[in-house]
Amino acid sequence: MRKVYKKYKLSDDVTIQVLSCSDQQLTAKLWFSGKGFPSGHHHSNEEVNVFVSGEFNAITGSEAIKVGAGDAVTVPPDVEHNLECLSGEGVLISTWTPPRQDFMEKFMEVENG
Repeated sequence: MRKVYKKYKLSDDVTIQVLSCSDQQLTAKLWFSGKGFPSGHHHSNEEVNVFVSGEFNAITGSEAIKVGAGDAVTVPPDVEHNLECLSGEGVLISTWTPPRQDFMEKFMEVENG
């Protein structure tokens, strides 16, 4: 049986839902309904973002690139990064390897479970 995880608000503008998790990776869907996160962050996980809809400014280290549906951005471990939604609404799929422990602890409650 496929697990369906609850959705959680990361901020006023961003909602997350874990889609899949294993010992090697964690994948989640993120919905943006505004600019997004107020500032950058970093973590020890490699991160891959695949953009489903909307336009974003993807900031990785000192590089900023405009991306949209069909684009993908890889963020190396321990590099400061952020996403700004330029279109007001957007969706992306993010994968972290190894899985983000903080997300596993906070965002993996199963719906109706």
